[in-house]
Amino acid sequence: KVCDIIFLHPKNKLLIIEVKSSAPNPENRDAKNREKWEMYIKTIRQKFVDSILIYIGAWAGRDNMKVDNLPPHLKSGEALKRKIQRILLVRDHKREWLPPLREKLQKECRALESAFSLESTLVINQELARRKLGFVISEIAS
Repeated sequence: KVCDIIFLHPKNKLLIIEVKSSAPNPENRDAKNREKWEMYIKTIRQKFVDSILIYIGAWAGRDNMKVDNLPPHLKSGEALKRKIQRILLVRDHKREWLPPLREKLQKECRALESAFSLESTLVINQELARRKLGFVISEIAS
């Protein structure tokens, strides 16, 4: 499974974006929610890993990877020279729930960040996507 979007941002970044309509509430500490929370984090981390590896494999021309579906500017080696940032966009997440989610993802993705010199994970909701990245989101599927 891979992330929803790979995007060359005008500010010289390659963004790997996973979009979700919701996420477990990090403030809910019961066992069932904790289990959902851990599984959610694990799934997002794996999507980031798979997306990066598949993109690099496709760019490198590996036999089992095809770049035919990538736009020309993503096929270029220049795209991989840009700063790479992973973004989790959770449309309806409360702003105060974003920091615990970001902290947990950063902890889980530390090895990935180190191996590929990635920027830290950005976790945002719809409002912050509009403000920080200029993304206008009308509707997001889960």
